[in-house]
Formats: sequence, C-alpha cells, structure tokens
Amino acid sequence: MKKNIFVLILLFLFISLAFSQDKELKVYYFPRPPLYINNNNNAEGFVVEIVKNILNNAKINYVFVEMPNKRIEENIKTGEYGCGIGWFKKPEREEFAIFSQPIYKDLKTVIIVNIGKSNIIGNSTTLEKLLKSNLKMGVIDGFSYGKWVDDSIVKYNPNLEKQTVEMARLVNMIAEARLDYTLMGKEEAMYYVNLSKSKEKLKIIDLVDAPEGNQRYIMFSKSVSKDLIEKVNKSITDFLKTNTYKKITSF
Repeated sequence: MKKNIFVLILLFLFISLAFSQDKELKVYYFPRPPLYINNNNNAEGFVVEIVKNILNNAKINYVFVEMPNKRIEENIKTGEYGCGIGWFKKPEREEFAIFSQPIYKDLKTVIIVNIGKSNIIGNSTTLEKLLKSNLKMGVIDGFSYGKWVDDSIVKYNPNLEKQTVEMARLVNMIAEARLDYTLMGKEEAMYYVNLSKSKEKLKIIDLVDAPEGNQRYIMFSKSVSKDLIEKVNKSITDFLKTNTYKKITSF
C-alpha cells in the first residue's frame, strides 16, 4: 500500500514538472517601432526578433501577446505567467519582477525637435539646458526614459505634456508644432523621422552629455520559475555572441 502511494506521489510530481516545463509563457509587448511592431497580429521588430531567438534557443514554449504598456506592468505585478520584453530595470520594478540579463543596449539619447524651435537649442546642447528651456516636452504616460532622463525630469521640472498615444503619433505632434520636442534612443529617432510624412519639419539633435544608452531586459513575473529564467539567461549569453545578433542590431 505504501509502495503504491509512493509511486503515485512520484507520478504526480513528474506530471506537474512536465506540465510546468511545457506551460506557455506569455510574452507581452506593445507597439513601439522599431522595437516592437504588430504586423497583422504578428509580433515583429528588432527587440522581438532578439527575444524570439533567445526563447527558441532555450526551447521555451511561448506566445506573443500585445497589450498596453501599463497593463503589461500590472500583469507582471499580479503574477501572471509571463514577461515583458525590452524593459528598463528600475528599483521599483524589481520589487515585483525578476529581470533577465541585458538583451540590448540603446544607442545614446537624442532630441527630436520641431525644426522651427531647433534654433533655440542649437546644433547640440546639454540635458539640463534643454529641460530648463521652457520648450514643451512630449512624453508617453507610463514610459521610463531611463534613469538619467527620469531623474533629470524630477530635478528640473520641465514644461511637460504627457500623452497616451503611440510614439509615431507623438513625433507627428512635434512636426505639427503641438509639442516642441521629445527624447529617445538614436535608433528610434532615425526610424520615426524617416517614417514621418512631415520629416522636413523635424530635426535630430545630439545631447553632448548623454551617457551610454540604457540596457534593456526581459522582465519576468515572480510566478516564472528560476530554472526557466536561468535557461533564458544562458541563452542570452550565447546569442549575444552570434552574427545573427550583430545583424539584427546593426542600424
């Protein structure tokens, strides 16, 4: 009798382990070209391609799910079996999430400005001078722009307008002179200026004091096992050395 119970316990543990290993990981993303793109319900974009390679190489069962960035963060907080991709690591997020090793480092932060206001900034400037200029900065509500920018916004309290639109629309609002400027990594800035139908009304300007770009991570909910995250981290280490990774991240 005891032997039968022991066998049943082992069988239950084996089935539970097999189920947990095959459980489908929800990979949350929101439209933010060129990082994340929804192309007829197919997840694309260079960060998406990085993550696909990492998860495939780690033999993880997953599905991409599009949703707004604020809801992604809420799902991670409430312990949904999933992850957000390309997120910045912040102390407040580490309270409810587990971060992978870095999967990508942004190019340096630059300014996209309305051409009519570019003379106020000049050919280059510092972040402090920009935020003290009284020009209207457009930001997407709920986004982190990295510690350097986020801390400077708190410190200098610039003329700020929060929007709940996608990045392409925010850039068009700058071209329309409804906003004066925004900040983003150079790879994004080049993409959105080239995408805009009014690109002649936009200008990219360097920040001379910009630090190296922000690291991006996979942000897992705490319901995801440490074993799975370790497999992903090993896959990240291996994949970042490949020519495929270099090709994806060459702009």
